[in-house]
Amino acid sequence: MRMLELNSWRQTGVLHLWRYTENVRNYPGWHLATDLAGHASFLDLLTLLKSAAESRASRTVKPTIPSAEVLATANNRRSPVVSPTRVRIAASGVADHWTIAEVNADVTIELGVQHLDGIIRWLSDPAAAFDTTYGSAPPLWFWGLVGAKTPGNRKRADR
Repeated sequence: MRMLELNSWRQTGVLHLWRYTENVRNYPGWHLATDLAGHASFLDLLTLLKSAAESRASRTVKPTIPSAEVLATANNRRSPVVSPTRVRIAASGVADHWTIAEVNADVTIELGVQHLDGIIRWLSDPAAAFDTTYGSAPPLWFWGLVGAKTPGNRKRADR
């Protein structure tokens, strides 16, 4: 049943994913921001992938290039960014698997059930996840809900 739900899943809202090409010492890895609908859609996708992890299921999302507003939230405005044209998110059969790989203009994120569960918990409270990372080599940063006035977003916007 979950595979049917996963196959029926459609991306809604906005999801920004990017990496910086400069100042990577302070901002390593990949960076994520969403709008409210994109956040809910992304969490739904991760939940469906977690339930279908044994089948090594995957789905592709289309990120939106981060705007000046999004980059201002991360407070690294001067560094150029690279944003993929597609992001394939795949469930791995290995529970603790974590990779984010870039090939040309596409990114593949492969996550075991342990990390799918961890990211779902991490992002369940966007204000608490704001300006924090999950995973390593490379880490994934979360920069909040674009347009939302969460405590973390206000804090950064006021700087």
